[in-house]
Amino acid sequence: MYQPQDIAPKTIIGWAEGALVERSKPTQYRQTPEPVDYFLEKGGWETVLKLWLSSKFRELPGNPTVECEQAIYQDPRQDVDILIRPALGKVICIELKAESLFHSALQGRQTVPHKFFDEVADDIVKLHSVKQQYADAIKMVVAVCFSVEAAQSMRNRDFEEDTITLGEEKDSWPVTIFWRVI
Repeated sequence: MYQPQDIAPKTIIGWAEGALVERSKPTQYRQTPEPVDYFLEKGGWETVLKLWLSSKFRELPGNPTVECEQAIYQDPRQDVDILIRPALGKVICIELKAESLFHSALQGRQTVPHKFFDEVADDIVKLHSVKQQYADAIKMVVAVCFSVEAAQSMRNRDFEEDTITLGEEKDSWPVTIFWRVI
């Protein structure tokens, strides 16, 4: 009997990177990459990122159902950021973290280690407490960092990472994406 292949975590990351690059092209109104504009905005941009990615993931092969803020955890007060339900294969649960400039600045990074990983660690704990029906799902945490300090807090913690450049020439920004399958 045919067994469908699961959507690979690296495929998810490739599509996520594609979504960020697509949103980074200069326009007549903006030279700075759009993700950078949101990173620099007070209030954070994780929700914006979640919506961009969920929209992009709907284009994955097989046209999976993609939902945000779904109740997959044993704690009914917690929801997963993105839930991908392929027509065939395993469900994919994704927790996102997106570094915000203002949040990072408040953490006093000059004299103490950056706390970005601590927030990611909370999501890792959540992914270990899914309802039974999601026990066999692919569970991932994905973190997007603009600053060297936030990226450094993620290193040496069993994450894979890619650094891509958003924008062009003098208006370009490096962004590091970390991910781990739980």
